Amino acid sequence: GGFMIGNYVPTDLNAISETLRVCASAVELYCDQCQIARPVVDLFIGTPFGNRLRALSFDMSQVAADDLLACARGFPQLRALALPANELGGVSFYEALARARPELAYLEFSWSETTEHSHIAAACSLLSLRCLVVEDCDRCCDNPRLIDGILASSSAASLEEIEISLSERGLELGGEHLLRLVRGCPRLRVFADFYTWSHCESDEDADEAREILRHRGGDATSPHITAPNPGH
Repeated sequence: GGFMIGNYVPTDLNAISETLRVCASAVELYCDQCQIARPVVDLFIGTPFGNRLRALSFDMSQVAADDLLACARGFPQLRALALPANELGGVSFYEALARARPELAYLEFSWSETTEHSHIAAACSLLSLRCLVVEDCDRCCDNPRLIDGILASSSAASLEEIEISLSERGLELGGEHLLRLVRGCPRLRVFADFYTWSHCESDEDADEAREILRHRGGDATSPHITAPNPGH
């Protein structure tokens, strides 16, 4: 059982080029469950398509760190990025990513066995994110340091939405940490993690956190379906 990460390899460069030519208004690109090589990346950079691209997803895919950074540098309008599942090089990669595209507002970590809380904290510190998604990254499970890293980051002031789904368990950090997160992110309107809310069903701190979110016009559910959405 289990998922096959990055099991499709796009190779027909001519067909891809023709698709780019006829897609005159697209601003989102989904390269999910693929292995993306540099020749494919180079097809997009410097084209009208690449110059207007706002959202890019490599969900459950394999992309070399240097190629991903080339995308960030080469797509001037890029604001939303779903990272691939493979190892990207730790904190130094996120430093390079922030230099390459500091305007990123949506960042998604998904299906990674190597992403650590320090990587997420680095990204939050180096960018001013509006939305952070962490989906099925096993090494980040129920670790209060993930919350500490977010709260200590520059993104604490800008985050409007956090979505977390980890190995079907959620964070399960308890209402205390949930309330810290909501209080420490003054613009946060949505904290979406079904398992954490279920775990905290009769927790006074969690109830207070939910009330704060509702007072801000949000709730515990999210409009996103774990896909880059620069419009939110």
